[in-house]
Amino acid sequence: MDRTIPSKAGPFVEQLVPLAGRLHLLLSHMEQFEAVGHCAADAPPVPDVLASLLDSVLAPLAERRADDLATAADVLPAVGKVIEAELFLVEPSSR
Repeated sequence: MDRTIPSKAGPFVEQLVPLAGRLHLLLSHMEQFEAVGHCAADAPPVPDVLASLLDSVLAPLAERRADDLATAADVLPAVGKVIEAELFLVEPSSR
């Protein structure tokens, strides 16, 4: 697969895709633990737990690169809106 993406968004996309994969893997793993009953009944929702974990591991980076993370926090909602507006999921059975 040619990983060259011929646009100004290319460098961002090249970082976003593997990051999305890692976050998906973490979330899926946590959901599997919950599904088989390895979580307390009163445990917070998995996305909240993941957010807390990410906040704690990213805190040192936030100390060093506060402005960069603030910019990313401003940009990511716009990225999400564009993805939601422009990309559509099609059921596999609809082929």
